[in-house]
Amino acid sequence: MAAGLFSALMALSIVGLHPHLELVPLELVALVVQLVVIYGLPALGLGGLVEWGLRRLGMDHLGEAVAGLFLAGALGLWVWAATGSSGSVSQMESRLEPAAISKPLGDPPPVVLLVVDGADPGMMQEMIGEGDLPTFARLLDEGTFGPLSTLTPTLSPLIWSTLATGCTAEDHGIHHFTGYRLPGIEAAFDRFPRGSGLTHQIFPRLEKIAASGWFRVPYTSAARRCAALWEIVGEHWPVGVYRWLVTWPVEPVEGFMVAGGLWAGGRWHPDSKRWLERMEEDPGRPHEEGWFHPPDLHEELPPPRGPVRDAELRPYVTAGELPARTDPDLKLVVKSLRESTFEDLRVLVAKKAPRLLAADFYSVDAFGHRFVEQHTGGGPFAPAWRERYRHTDRQLGALIEFLDEIYGTYHLLVVSDHGWDLDAGHHLDAPPGIFLGRGPAFVPGRRVVGASVYQVAPTVLHLLGLPVAESMPGAIDFGDLLSGNEPAPRWVPGYPRHSRSGSAPQALDETRRQQLRSLGYLP
Repeated sequence: MAAGLFSALMALSIVGLHPHLELVPLELVALVVQLVVIYGLPALGLGGLVEWGLRRLGMDHLGEAVAGLFLAGALGLWVWAATGSSGSVSQMESRLEPAAISKPLGDPPPVVLLVVDGADPGMMQEMIGEGDLPTFARLLDEGTFGPLSTLTPTLSPLIWSTLATGCTAEDHGIHHFTGYRLPGIEAAFDRFPRGSGLTHQIFPRLEKIAASGWFRVPYTSAARRCAALWEIVGEHWPVGVYRWLVTWPVEPVEGFMVAGGLWAGGRWHPDSKRWLERMEEDPGRPHEEGWFHPPDLHEELPPPRGPVRDAELRPYVTAGELPARTDPDLKLVVKSLRESTFEDLRVLVAKKAPRLLAADFYSVDAFGHRFVEQHTGGGPFAPAWRERYRHTDRQLGALIEFLDEIYGTYHLLVVSDHGWDLDAGHHLDAPPGIFLGRGPAFVPGRRVVGASVYQVAPTVLHLLGLPVAESMPGAIDFGDLLSGNEPAPRWVPGYPRHSRSGSAPQALDETRRQQLRSLGYLP
C-alpha cells in the first residue's frame, strides 16, 4: 500500500515538475503503473522480510505500526520531494501573458552569431600571445571582448539553448543531451522528482533503470519551450541556422536550417559514413530524416571532401610515425578535418542572404574531451588540441573575410559556451567562455567584465531593432556590452513559442550512448 501511495504521489510530482506536459488519462495510468512496478516489488520484498522477522520474534502486533511508518515515510518523502524542487516549474508561464511580436525598427545590419564550442579564454590568450591565433587577435583589436560567464551544470545543449532563447533552463526545458521517457508515454520528462531513486538520491541502483534505452531519449527541438532567435527574427527576415545543438528535427524557417547534433533521435548525422551510404541507396530520403530545411537543401551543399592527407595530420601528433588510420584518436582528427562548416556556409549565405546567421565550430570542445590529458601530460596526440585551435582560427578567418564581402556592414558575435579547467581536466565547474563582438555597436579594443550567456540573445534582438523580452535574465544589463550610442531598447513581456508537433523522441542507440559516455555525460 505504501508503494502504491508513493507511486501515485511521484506521478503527481512528475506532472507538477512539467507543467507543459499534456498526459492523456491512459498515459497517466501508465505512469502510475510503471512507478508501482519500480517501487512495489522492492516494497513487497522489504515488507515480507520485516513481517517474517517480526513473527520470528513473536512481535506480530507491531506489524500495523510498521505499516503505518511505511505510509508516513512515503508521504513524508513525497512532501520533501515536492517542496524541494525549487525553480522546476516554468516561471515564465506564471507571470507572462503572450505578447504580440513587435515589428523591427528600420533596416538594421545583419547579425552573425558564431559559437566556438569549448573555447577557453586562458588558452586562447596564451596562443594569441604566441602569434598562433591571428584571427582572434584581430577580433580583440577590432571589437569588444571579455570572459563570458556560463551555467551549471556546464552542458552544451543546456547552454546553447540559453544562448538561442535568452531563457533559463527551467524555462526553455533543455537540461541535458538526453531526457527520460517512460514506455507508453509520448512525452519526455526533463527530470524525475527528488527522492524517486531515479535522481541519485535514495536508491542509486535504480539509476541503471533510468539510464537504460527504455527511459533515456535525446532532447529534440520539439522539447524547447521558449522561442529561439530564429523564430523571432524569422517573422521578419530570412534566417540561417547551421548545426546548432538541439535543432533536430529542423523547424520551418524562412531561410535555411541544418540540424545539429550527432545521431539525434537515433538518426545518423549527415557527416557519418552510414548517412552517405543511405544517400547513395536512396537519394530522395534525406527529407524524411529531419536534418534540412528546405528538405532539398542538401542538394545545394558542396560534396564531402576527399581523403585526408598524411601531411594534414602531422601537426596533430608528436614527431615520429603517424598512428595507423584505425587508431580511434586519429579517426577523430580525420573526421574533424572533413568538417564542411566553412564550405557549406559560404554556399548557403551567398544564396539565402540571412539577416541572422547562427552557426558553430564544434571540434575544439571535442578535442578537449579527447586530448586534455595528453595536452597536459604528454602523449602521441599532445599537440592536437592546440592545433585544433589554430585550424579553427584559420577557418574563422576565412569565413569572416567572406562575410565582409557579402554583408559589408554587419555585427559579428563570437562566443563560447564554456572554457576549461585544465588542472582538473574538465569543464564541469562552469569555467567562463569567451565573448567577442565586432561591428558598429561595439567599441574596438574594449574589454568588458561581467558578460554572461544570458546577455547574448537580448543583444542580438536589440541589434536587429527588435524588442527585448523582459522575461530574459540578461535583459537587465545587456547594454553593458554595447557602445551606448544605439537607440534605447524597446521591450515586450515575452516571446511565446508557436506550438508545433515534433517527432517523438526515440531511444538512444548504442553508438550514441557510447559517445555520450566517452564525454562523461552518461554513467
